[in-house]
Amino acid sequence: VTDYVLETVAYNLDEPSENQLVAITTTSISDPRKAYKTAEEYADKIMKSLE
Repeated sequence: VTDYVLETVAYNLDEPSENQLVAITTTSISDPRKAYKTAEEYADKIMKSLE
């Protein structure tokens, strides 16, 4: 089984460049055909966790 890694990097562009990085998160999936749906759900969860 091959695992694929989704990585998300979040920045706050309203901050000075040295303070813009907010989060770096990764997750892995085993079925790339579901990557689009997984990425969408993953992005929603990331946004909620940063609120």
